[in-house]
Amino acid sequence: MASGGDRTKPARSISAPEPQAARTRARWPRACAWTASACVAVAIAAGCGTSETSVEVVYDPDGDGPASSTQIDLRCPSDEQASACAALADVPDEVWDPVPDDAACTAIDGGPEEATIVGMVDSREVNATFNRTNGCEIDRFEAVERVVEAARSAA
Repeated sequence: MASGGDRTKPARSISAPEPQAARTRARWPRACAWTASACVAVAIAAGCGTSETSVEVVYDPDGDGPASSTQIDLRCPSDEQASACAALADVPDEVWDPVPDDAACTAIDGGPEEATIVGMVDSREVNATFNRTNGCEIDRFEAVERVVEAARSAA
């Protein structure tokens, strides 16, 4: 140094923590562990962030005709019904709503098939009937057709 003397800072002494601070620091890990345990318990009770899906799928190949309908209970997640659960997860939310009365739909009859899906999908209550009576209904039916086919093959 050009100014002549050695200017070093004196060593700072480290004192023992105050008694209250020491107790607070000692409780901190236990408090965090308790809080984390409580959060995990709440998450488990709430389903760990997963949504519940449990529906009844009824498929009638000829609507009001003489053929009998098929009823399948679908609970997800499920190893046996994995493809039906995946197909159900892909159904857009708006498909569960009925076609509005004032919707302009093409006058096409797509056949007598009907499907009804009732229950809970991703914690949303659903109760919807699908058919092929016009263009709008055909679109809705096609949106759930994979669900119906996968459920029928898993039954």
